[in-house]
Amino acid sequence: MPQKIGYLCTYVPEEIIHAAGFSPVRIAPSTTPPTRADAHLQSYTCCLARSCLDQALAGKLTDLAGVVFAHTCDTLQGLADIWHESFPNLFVETVVGPVALNSPHAQKYLVAELRRFIAALEKHFGVRVTDDALRASIRLYNARRRALADFYARR
Repeated sequence: MPQKIGYLCTYVPEEIIHAAGFSPVRIAPSTTPPTRADAHLQSYTCCLARSCLDQALAGKLTDLAGVVFAHTCDTLQGLADIWHESFPNLFVETVVGPVALNSPHAQKYLVAELRRFIAALEKHFGVRVTDDALRASIRLYNARRRALADFYARR
């Protein structure tokens, strides 16, 4: 069974994680109120950030080889920094997508950022993300998304 890499936000490119030979796993908030996260985050921080950090600090996510964040808000960016500091031996990376999607530079920026992310995975884990593996992962995840859309359409 492949190692798992966790992520919190749907903006994380699961296809790249999968193409690198890992199982991307969405970290979901727990129903248990967080307690350990209070030492790192303000009590008004969103429940997703607090709960996921709390699970990690409680040792409930030790099966993860790494965690990937999407810089979708300041809280998740700060959480990535806290995670990196709290778990220095764990692969912790942030993917920063373009903000101005209509900019003529957005696509070029995103491609460069995704290449940077691939290089970080390759370097840390000593793996290679090939174009063929990436294409296969994209096909797999697109089929999964189509199946989910079809399922929800039938409700």
